[in-house]
Amino acid sequence: MRPGAARPAGPGGGRRNGLPPAVRLIFVGVFIYLVVGFGLQELEVLRLANQVRALEERVVELREANDRLRQEIEYAKTDAYIIEVAREQLGLVWPNEIPYASGTASGP
Repeated sequence: MRPGAARPAGPGGGRRNGLPPAVRLIFVGVFIYLVVGFGLQELEVLRLANQVRALEERVVELREANDRLRQEIEYAKTDAYIIEVAREQLGLVWPNEIPYASGTASGP
């Protein structure tokens, strides 16, 4: 065959890498689809991981608030709390105790 002459068409004659352009295009399309799909899945995993982290922090906060409320409930069952409420909110005094006014309007 002389230089510059056209190659004969046939098996392996006119193609450089052995794959027709349509097949190459399909492979490229599938590759792009897979890369984008995996990328989107990775973003979703990161979003869910952040959501889990935020929810775990919220659980810790709620447990601490729950513990504080349990302590307040236990304190509300004591005589000290009942006396405190009777004195501050109801203005009650012990027998033989003399109430006095401090000059500020704080009670009934």
